Amino acid sequence: MAIKVNGTTVIDDNRNLVNIASGAGGGYWNELSSVTLGGSVVSSINVTLTSGYDAHRIDFRLPLPDGGSAKKNVLVMATSGGVGQSFTFATASSYSAEQATQTSMEWNGYSGGFSGVNYFFGSLIILDALSSSVNTRFQANLANTNGAANRRVAAFSSGFQDTAAATGRVEFAYDGGSFGTGSNFYYKLYGHTYA
Repeated sequence: MAIKVNGTTVIDDNRNLVNIASGAGGGYWNELSSVTLGGSVVSSINVTLTSGYDAHRIDFRLPLPDGGSAKKNVLVMATSGGVGQSFTFATASSYSAEQATQTSMEWNGYSGGFSGVNYFFGSLIILDALSSSVNTRFQANLANTNGAANRRVAAFSSGFQDTAAATGRVEFAYDGGSFGTGSNFYYKLYGHTYA
């Protein structure tokens, strides 16, 4: 049986401590999961958002497209059943700027070659994802270690859900490609409550 303090679960049904931090209340992120990637070629990386949190953060280090071909990074905010939701978003990168409304967001603004690139990394913060009455919002940054012609790519993106609905899943993908293999790739999911 879970134990709650002021309505917040502090010991779950499996006797794990949850929602406990050494700092002041409300100013921390709880690590919810840590997943190692790169063991096999996959078409997408899906992260299920944990209920009970007002904000989620995903820190990631993602493999390149399989075969190293030029593909855009795609971000999909979806229902828990995997249906992509429409977001109005803006992306500014070291190569271009874009504003659009899409269910499959090309969020790094770069589709050049990947010679010399080792991985993509960044952080994605999602607000009110599991609310069905408040529009989900996100802020993200994405960068790579090295790019075509020895250039680096850095991008910042933010978006607003067009119609309020619960966003239960985040999908990272490449437009028309799959994630390759390798080591030291991961994502970590964190949760935060406003109270």
